[in-house]
Amino acid sequence: MKRHWPLVLSTLTAVALSACATSPLANASAADARVEAVASAMTDGTAAAAADPAASQAASVGTGAPAGGAGSSSARFSTDDAVPITLGDQIVIGGPGATVSGNTVTITDAGAYRIAGTLADGQVVVRAADNAKVTLVLEGARISSSSGAPLAVMSDTDLTLVLADGSESFLSDAASYVLPAGADEPNGALFAKGDLTIDGAGALTIDAKYQHAIRGKDDITIDGGNITLTSKGDAVNSNNDLTLNSGRISISAGDDALHADLKLTINDGSISIGRSYEAIESEQITINGGTIYAASSNDAINISAAGAAPAGGGRGAPAAGTAATAAPRLLTINGGYVVLDASAGDGLDSNGSISMTGGTVIVHGAPINMEAPIDYDASFTMTGGTIVAAGSAGMAQAPGGTSTQNSVMVTFPAMQPAGTLVHLAGEDGKNVLTFAPPKAFQSLVLSSPDLRLGATYRVSTGGSAAGTPVDGLYAAGPQSAGTEFVSFTVTGPVTRAGAAGVARVGRR
Repeated sequence: MKRHWPLVLSTLTAVALSACATSPLANASAADARVEAVASAMTDGTAAAAADPAASQAASVGTGAPAGGAGSSSARFSTDDAVPITLGDQIVIGGPGATVSGNTVTITDAGAYRIAGTLADGQVVVRAADNAKVTLVLEGARISSSSGAPLAVMSDTDLTLVLADGSESFLSDAASYVLPAGADEPNGALFAKGDLTIDGAGALTIDAKYQHAIRGKDDITIDGGNITLTSKGDAVNSNNDLTLNSGRISISAGDDALHADLKLTINDGSISIGRSYEAIESEQITINGGTIYAASSNDAINISAAGAAPAGGGRGAPAAGTAATAAPRLLTINGGYVVLDASAGDGLDSNGSISMTGGTVIVHGAPINMEAPIDYDASFTMTGGTIVAAGSAGMAQAPGGTSTQNSVMVTFPAMQPAGTLVHLAGEDGKNVLTFAPPKAFQSLVLSSPDLRLGATYRVSTGGSAAGTPVDGLYAAGPQSAGTEFVSFTVTGPVTRAGAAGVARVGRR
């Protein structure tokens, strides 16, 4: 069984600060409202409502059609020879490889199967041979179960799930599962023991009331689809690697939104996380592209050791039985447009190191001194891209001295009200940053190619700005000047300006 498929890299598209016409994420509730209001950008507003009225409360894509959209399945998959399976009061199977017992369809042979129709209370189970390859094409399939997982791969089989073009499929599980004595799986509405790949241009809505929406014990790869996930536990949980190459994914999760025990890679696509405990978590996270909006009640992006539960309980912990590895704990950002809203946790949190070479990251941090917009244990090397992070000052960190791109951390003597305009400009008046954080803040970190060694800059607050803010950022400078707060000269990779003596609380 392969452990790591080669990455199918999408063309990476640089995203400018003004590329997305959306409002800031003020908090998790506001994020839910924002993404709900633009649900039509994903599926013309019909998929979630048709699947389940409650699904309209789940997060939906809020950025229109970014690079790396849902794509088309027709060019990659031929279903002419697939065995048709029609669900209903009478389940009809039009070929070999699958059987019916009561309200359960069991697939035992490798091959391709087309599934359509409605199964009001039943299951589709895959029990093909280990290492067999099974392709399931969902063509408007609606599967609900009152006793377990509606779609489960219970053998070490590679499953490719294709969401047929123009189709809307729906999976819903029970709030409690009926499992054999001593068994603890399946534990997700879409469960796979082997590798799982999701592709296609259709829509899939999963309402997971038990634990996870998508649960994989091996690698999970998402290559396309308009996917809406609502989960009591993690929205997507992999014991190994999770790779997102394309598609539009909308999440409302009771625990982690995207979790991989080993590696989590985002190459492209659109990800909107309206609610989560921790939004994106793994031992190693690499963001190469895409558009990401993530709201969390704890850390928005979290690098943690595999097999190590966080202090205070198992929430956000990797799956039981996953051994810790010797791999470095590292967050790498090479591209993309990332907006993070941590309501009561850190924005970027690495129990290890951070490396950023490109892309744009905006952090709306928690106004709580025990939490930080940026928090890392080892190092943060900044060599390219733009990061703007506002939040509390008690644990605030800026990129480190190993960086080749300059950063500044401005600290205010007291918490500034939400919406306070902060303007940073050179002595020549050239605008570097005009930003209105949507939450109260005391520190502001900026790393930008526009910060030049030896140059002097002025920071002012208040006044008014020209244009419309995008995630708190204004493209132009102020229309009316505010009050100058501090000036500073860039003397090295990290410059500190503003209030001195702000007590740094103990690290967790």
